[in-house]
Amino acid sequence: MFIIIDNRMKFNLSFNLAKEHFSSKATLSVSQKSNWINNYNINPGKQTYIICSESPKVITPATWGLIVKDERTQSVRHLNYANIEGIFSSTSYRIPIRSRRCVILMDSFYLWMKCKGQEYPNRIYNSSRQLMTVAGVYSTHKIGTETEYRFSVITSKPNNSIRHFEQKVPYVFRDTKDITRWLSGISVKETHEILQRPSEDGFSYYRVSDQLSEDDYNNAELHEPVKEALTLFD
Repeated sequence: MFIIIDNRMKFNLSFNLAKEHFSSKATLSVSQKSNWINNYNINPGKQTYIICSESPKVITPATWGLIVKDERTQSVRHLNYANIEGIFSSTSYRIPIRSRRCVILMDSFYLWMKCKGQEYPNRIYNSSRQLMTVAGVYSTHKIGTETEYRFSVITSKPNNSIRHFEQKVPYVFRDTKDITRWLSGISVKETHEILQRPSEDGFSYYRVSDQLSEDDYNNAELHEPVKEALTLFD
């Protein structure tokens, strides 16, 4: 058996939200098995929180990276990203997109901007909301007596406010009604219709520390703006 890592895109996630933010909502509860962890630098293989279609009123800890096993070759793939354009025709996502949809919770995400041959990380956030809700799919796996949840982020083209980033970005829900439908037993046609709608727009962004590139660096400083150095031509 060998493992293939799907790492064709590049963005990180951030989850810095108080447990009380969700506990106070009558419609949601937090999984009792969860040790609440805030993480400013979530990359594939790290844990964050999702709401899945099998338990749409429970916030569940999950690891980034959907696991798909090829029975013919015995290879295992970790699928981190699911592009909207190909998700419905992909054999790897055929079952998840139909029956294992989830919403990934975060306060922001990070994208890299190219400038003069260099790449600089930027924090993308919605100044009018603390919480972002992102479309995803998930899988479950038994590890002893425990059930492990794993997810893949559904991606789309960037909207106007972040059009300068030439890469795919997380599909952020704009309408809370779509979130409710996404987590219900809707048809493939209805699922497709939701993903054809424009995702959330109106994002702001600013440059953050290059230490974001260090996979295990997790510090509140990653939310702090970094001043860009002036050049002789500024």
